[in-house]
Amino acid sequence: MDLPPSSVRRHIRPPPIRGPIEVHTYTDSDDDDEEEEEEPNDVASLREQLAALRLRLNNMDERVAETEIDRMELGDRVDTLRKAVCSKIKRLAKATGNEDLYRSSDPK
Repeated sequence: MDLPPSSVRRHIRPPPIRGPIEVHTYTDSDDDDEEEEEEPNDVASLREQLAALRLRLNNMDERVAETEIDRMELGDRVDTLRKAVCSKIKRLAKATGNEDLYRSSDPK
């Protein structure tokens, strides 16, 4: 079914989805005593957050290392499969008398 060019519609991508709008509240306090009391709590909570983030980073590093090992193992398997397939193709070329059609990619 051929449509005239004027009736062709183009797909427009929707705008990206962003998280909820953050609401920042401003509080003006004249009590300096409250700020002094809040600081040790803030420092303690920041230390707890830092310890949690360090643990999380360590776990992520371990996962990256495990994934890298898996990727290397997969690469080894692919290399072994490539060698086996090349060997079979070479034997087939010899068996059919078409050795000139097969060129090994390895210089060895």
